[in-house]
Amino acid sequence: ILKEYNTSTRNLSQARRNYLNYTLKEDIFEKIDNPDKAYWLGVMYSDGYISKARDYTNSFGLSVSEKDLEWVEKFKQFLNYNGTIKHYTVSSGFKEGTPYVRLLIGNNKVVEDLEKLGVVEHKSKIISCLPDIPFLDDFIRGYIDGDGSLLKRLPCFQISGNKDFLESIAKYFKLPYHLEPDKSIYSLRYNAKASRYLEKRLYKDANYYLQRKYDIA
Repeated sequence: ILKEYNTSTRNLSQARRNYLNYTLKEDIFEKIDNPDKAYWLGVMYSDGYISKARDYTNSFGLSVSEKDLEWVEKFKQFLNYNGTIKHYTVSSGFKEGTPYVRLLIGNNKVVEDLEKLGVVEHKSKIISCLPDIPFLDDFIRGYIDGDGSLLKRLPCFQISGNKDFLESIAKYFKLPYHLEPDKSIYSLRYNAKASRYLEKRLYKDANYYLQRKYDIA
């Protein structure tokens, strides 16, 4: 009857959000038009994930070590989300017993926008190049905060991922680099001079970052 009379209705995501009484910027990834959005998209490319539901609401989330809880709290702030960050312990594998935190949010609109930007299920094996967005320095900083490492003693700047994706980063930076196999993935490394330059470049005037990597930079 509502459809027959052209009366607007809530979609499943809106109904679920109202029922659970939580806030969320649904259009946050609709358009990457500022450095903060680019940064968190980079995080979603590395440590983030989406989960597709067959009959109900799709979800997106971020799971990290409990020592990086403040980072997930920053993500909540960015999303204007008032839900709960949950705490868990790894139950099996070589990291068994390690505490971690997870933020999981059900929202079809956000998941749909993330998919358009390249964040898909099993993305680590699929993504082959940088997304076509502005603020790529911020995007790469986000990706590095998830799947990169900064060593102070060398210094050494290193990024993990699949070969094609890392080559697209190397092409973007236009600096001398080393690309080597690292178990089932690859590792993109820069020498001390390039690492110093990149750390200053990527973390300068940044609004969002993983604190422990920022401190090293």
